[in-house]
Parts: sequence; structure tokens; C-alpha cells
Amino acid sequence: MILRQHDLPELAGNDIRNGHGPAFARLFTGAQSGSALRGLVLNRLPVGSAWGLKKQVKQEEFFFIVSGRAEVQLNDERSELGPLDLVLARDRDRVAIRNPGPDELVFLAGALEFKRSFLEDFGSR
Repeated sequence: MILRQHDLPELAGNDIRNGHGPAFARLFTGAQSGSALRGLVLNRLPVGSAWGLKKQVKQEEFFFIVSGRAEVQLNDERSELGPLDLVLARDRDRVAIRNPGPDELVFLAGALEFKRSFLEDFGSR
């Protein structure tokens, strides 16, 4: 499957996950039968906008920073992240993301379900 961001409609919302400010998203894929990928979304947060704290329930979710800066809270730990940094929120983790500026924050968010070990694909145990 090949998807181009400009072929997908951009969704707009406010106060996502009990955060504050506007947010924009393009849904690349939802749950596919037989796929470990439950969803993949390209997100944009303007300066000052935030996703509120959300607890993961029976899934792992990743957040990959494409551009901009992100203030991330993962449980009780707070970090500032930049391009090519990654957050992995496991079952029962709590995560929040805020754009402190000065530029728009762009990140990929995806929900995963691991059905087997990645290393099994390479013959490792």
C-alpha cells in the first residue's frame, strides 16, 4: 500500500486528549486485518498546543518526531525532544505531548500490537 499525505484529508480538532489548542491530523491507515499496525497518523500541533495526558490501555503507541520541538511527559518523566526522537508508550503508561515552539510540531503516532518477536524474523532468539 502506498499513501501520499496530500491525497488524504486533513482532520482538525481542538483540545485533543483533554489537552488544549488546535491540532491537525492525516490518518494514513486504520486497523488492517492481520496487521500489527492498528493505526498510523501524521499529526501537526501549532506552537502552544498540547495533547493531554492519556493512559495506554492494552496497546503500545509510538510518537516519532518529524520536525519541531516536543515537551513530552511519559509517566512521571518529562523530556524535550526534537527531530528523529521517539517515544514508546507501553500498556498502562501515561503520555502527553506539548509544542513549546518556536515552530510547528510534526510527529507520527502509531498504535502497535506485537504478534511475535521482531528478532524471530532474523533467526535470533
